Amino acid sequence: MERIRRINHLANKLNSHNYLEIGVRDGETLDGISIPMKTGVDPVFRFDWQLAMENTPSLRLHQCTSDEFFLGSLADSSYDFIYLDGLHHYEQTFRDLLHAIRICSDKGVILIDDTVPCDAYSCSRDMDEAFSLRRATNPDCHEEWHGDTYKLIPLINLLLPAYEYITMMDSGNPQTILWKRRNLFLSSEIETLISFLALDNLSACDFLWMRRNLHLWHPKTELEAIDLVCSDILQ
Repeated sequence: MERIRRINHLANKLNSHNYLEIGVRDGETLDGISIPMKTGVDPVFRFDWQLAMENTPSLRLHQCTSDEFFLGSLADSSYDFIYLDGLHHYEQTFRDLLHAIRICSDKGVILIDDTVPCDAYSCSRDMDEAFSLRRATNPDCHEEWHGDTYKLIPLINLLLPAYEYITMMDSGNPQTILWKRRNLFLSSEIETLISFLALDNLSACDFLWMRRNLHLWHPKTELEAIDLVCSDILQ
């Protein structure tokens, strides 16, 4: 799967040792990650998670919500690589991001999934609604759902000036990388204005708004993004 290959590629370049995944589900992504120490969090694992920990001493699994994990005593480590793929609602993802920043190592990265919806149906906050509405238009269509996770981009741009971000737009599902800013340029005045106006009424920021303002996502190819991230962090 593209996301597994992408995570392992970036983690290998950054020499990441401690990995956290929010939103594990069936464990397919977590199982494919080659980072030595791995932690997974999900309200309901869809596999025998206790047996998995017994068979893999370097694996820690917590069956709880991300809020419970971050706000309790479970998040007791510093992580080099954090992958956020939990509930696809922007406010939950942004809350997960703020918590993740607190426990991300100084040279670590946070990868946020589903930050660019594929169509207007995919923007629905309800997965079943997204699928049913799309099928009503085309019974043979794909089933992809991103929710309104994309709305956290103006929040990042405006409220997290100490962090840089880039969105990988090719080689699979678009994902946004965030890391602590070092030498890259600050956001432009127009990006700040767009973000400020978006925060005034996020409910109006629909799929067409996202497409019109896609530059706000700092889109790059995967290779371009990874080169920029690594050159900034590893300098």
